[in-house]
Amino acid sequence: MVAIPSWVTFLVAGVVICFGLYRLYIARTSDAESLKKRKGMYGLPKRTHTLFGILYLILGAFLIASALGYNPFVQSQPEPTWIELPRNPDRPAGPAKAPGQPDQGNGSGPAGEESGPGHFFSARYRVAR
Repeated sequence: MVAIPSWVTFLVAGVVICFGLYRLYIARTSDAESLKKRKGMYGLPKRTHTLFGILYLILGAFLIASALGYNPFVQSQPEPTWIELPRNPDRPAGPAKAPGQPDQGNGSGPAGEESGPGHFFSARYRVAR
C-alpha cells in the first residue's frame, strides 16, 4: 500500500478551500442580470455558488483533519495487550537453522520423514520434544 505524504494532502486541501472561497466570492459579487448572459459555471444562480462553496470548505476541512490523524470511520479500540509466552529454558533462542540451509535430519524416524523437500511439516515447523 502506498502512503501519500501529508504535505500532498495539505496542498490538495488548500486548493479545495481556495476554490470554495472563490465560489463564495462569485456568489457575493454576481448580479442577476449578468448571470443571464453568462454560460457554464458563471451562469449558475447565487444559491448554487453558495451551496457548493460551503461544501468545498467542509471538504477541505475534512482533508486537513484526516491529514492530522482524524478518521471518523474507525471506532476507538482499546490498545492490544501482549501476552508473554513462556520459553523452554533447554531450547536456545532464535531459529533452529539459518534460512536457506538444508534440513540436517539423518533420514531416520519421523523427523527425517517429515523433513523431505517441499513437505509442509519441515524442520522449521517441528516442535522440540
